[in-house]
Amino acid sequence: MSTFKQEIDTMKRCRSPYIVDIVAASNEESDEQKLVLEYMDCGDLRSYLDAKQNGEKTKMELTSLEVAWVVANALLDFHDNDIVLGNLSTENILLSTTHYIKVMIPRSAHLIPIDMDKDTTTSRYCHQATDIYLFGNLLQELGLFENSHQYFTISIVKRIMQMIVHRGYQTRLKKLTADCSSKNPNDRPSTQTLVNILQALVKAHHFGEKDRNTCKIHIPLWFIILTILILMYAMQNQYIQ
Repeated sequence: MSTFKQEIDTMKRCRSPYIVDIVAASNEESDEQKLVLEYMDCGDLRSYLDAKQNGEKTKMELTSLEVAWVVANALLDFHDNDIVLGNLSTENILLSTTHYIKVMIPRSAHLIPIDMDKDTTTSRYCHQATDIYLFGNLLQELGLFENSHQYFTISIVKRIMQMIVHRGYQTRLKKLTADCSSKNPNDRPSTQTLVNILQALVKAHHFGEKDRNTCKIHIPLWFIILTILILMYAMQNQYIQ
């Protein structure tokens, strides 16, 4: 079987809303193999980060939490289908104003080889731990970028609220990054653990697709009152001048 056919078979094996999907593919009997994938109009994450670094406008505004959430879910779907990526970088994370964020299956992706002399669960985990390490590298890159490029609105109140949210989930992402980057594969979290942790952060910080219109950020009452008093004081001084 050719490498291209293997890639098509891998894509067909793992269909997911978090993975770039097949639109059309030639049948197995065809002499010339062709493949049509979903069109991701915003390019890859690498291009997005470079554009932000250069101060250029982008069609989408993303946070590290959003990207991590999608990629973790994609990894879970890959691993549930016994597929390991072997390569996870910003180049194979694609963006679209229609399809949002999706992971492109790299050519290094392959089925997990099962060693009959070893425990099947152990064999799977050892191979999946490599992808977890790569996920940690991705988190580190996203964290370094977002720490120097925080996209806040002009509104003072909104800016303060966004700073609280940003610092909260960044602290947890740093801990998760360290766990994923552990030198001992056995100390790295499982893919399901990744999704569970990120799901909690997504729900708490209003970035989940389902909770986008229902989640609320809980700000202490004393903080709200203090913010209002500061704004009233600033407005009063401006009026006097």
